[in-house]
Amino acid sequence: IRLTLDLHDATVLEYVRSERLAREYDDYHRGNPLFDLDRAFLDAVLPESGRVLDIGCGTGRLLIYLRDRGCAAIGVDLSHHMLKRAGCKTGGSIPRMQADRLALPMGANEVDACVMMFSVRGMVRGRALREKALREAHRVLRPGGVLAVHAHNRFKHVAWGAADTFRSF
Repeated sequence: IRLTLDLHDATVLEYVRSERLAREYDDYHRGNPLFDLDRAFLDAVLPESGRVLDIGCGTGRLLIYLRDRGCAAIGVDLSHHMLKRAGCKTGGSIPRMQADRLALPMGANEVDACVMMFSVRGMVRGRALREKALREAHRVLRPGGVLAVHAHNRFKHVAWGAADTFRSF
């Protein structure tokens, strides 16, 4: 994997390099109520089947959810350690790739949906790089595909009924 140090800050680099973070990740986040909201949101906006790319899949929490709801899930993450954990949790049955969300290792129009959930978008610093990450996700989406993004606290005062607004993004 090629990481450009001037594009990623120290927090991202620690995430990429830390085996301890991957090992402790699931226990640290166990019971997080945001995960239930993520699944409810994805149930509302994702197709019932098709190829879904989980950008920043971490230890595979959403990969398992996507597989169980009938999707052909694919995981991408910066961290080899996170991907290894995801492989153990999924029995290696879900394809995973180590890659940067700024340069996805896929051709154009290859997936029906992309998800960037929990803190994935927040790990990209600055407007220009966030726009680049969103453009890259859009590039791999088939026409009419869905891009679902969870942005921490960005719209904390917006009611859940805003799902239709996000769907049109």
